[in-house]
Amino acid sequence: MSTPEIAPPPVTPPPTPLLFGERVLASLERALALLAVLLLMGTVGLVLTNVRSQYAFQYWAAMFPLFGAAALWEELRRRPDGTRVGGLILRGVAHWTGPLAALWIVFRFLHLGQVDGQTAGLLAVLVLALCCFFGGIHGAPVWLAVAGFLAAGVLVALEVEAYLWLLVVLGALLVAGLVVWRLRTRR
Repeated sequence: MSTPEIAPPPVTPPPTPLLFGERVLASLERALALLAVLLLMGTVGLVLTNVRSQYAFQYWAAMFPLFGAAALWEELRRRPDGTRVGGLILRGVAHWTGPLAALWIVFRFLHLGQVDGQTAGLLAVLVLALCCFFGGIHGAPVWLAVAGFLAAGVLVALEVEAYLWLLVVLGALLVAGLVVWRLRTRR
């Protein structure tokens, strides 16, 4: 009686490493998606501060940890092998929650009548832009672009407050364009 022969399992080729251009494109895609979402969230905060200032501090106070979580994710994704995670997390938490004190002071100015809702919103975005700037210097460079766009948004809002809604529309178009582009490239 013969024993049935067992076929060897199929050999799967090792995954091919991503080419440099593919890595750059993937990084750029992540950065643009992150930038679009964060700019949209910042614009919503500006509008909320102008319209419903009693809820604005809670919104902005939640924004800093959300931005911080995105930055921490990027830092953990980029960290070299063997880097201790605890130090990165502690530094990220301190970096993104520390400016909440400045944010609280901005909203104290608002509640004491020293500034109006629009000014408080713009100062909140400016504090966030500064936090993103230092996040880009000490972490992932994508945060430098986020800081630049947030600061530019403040300048645009200062000069053309009637067109503030345009930032919302542009942010939505950017997100929609990224989604469509991503869906087309996956086919």
